[in-house]
Amino acid sequence: MTAQPLSATHLKKYRQAGWAFFVFNLLYVGMVYVFLPPFNLGVAEAAGYTALALVLFGALSYFIYKGGKVLTVILIGLYGTRVVFSFYTLTTGEAFEAVPYVLPTTIAAFYMLCRAFWNWR
Repeated sequence: MTAQPLSATHLKKYRQAGWAFFVFNLLYVGMVYVFLPPFNLGVAEAAGYTALALVLFGALSYFIYKGGKVLTVILIGLYGTRVVFSFYTLTTGEAFEAVPYVLPTTIAAFYMLCRAFWNWR
């Protein structure tokens, strides 16, 4: 079975999902640094972890932007699991301090990925 090329409107949703994935993950990383207690990281270590996150999210966003269906469905599975586990830890009281603040960005990224993959309006 051969893969069907994406229509222009469907590809537009992948492009929006790529940008949204990058922006929501930038917000996520920023809020984690603000709302989690300090890990006693040095400036170089914190900059290194931030750079790694930017490169990782940038690369993933690029492939989503280009219409990567397989990557998108893998990320849907990962982000869906993250959302369910975050809700579980919030209800049991075991969540990290930053979870209530970063959960909306995770849900928004999950929604944008689902919207692109299943071509929702």
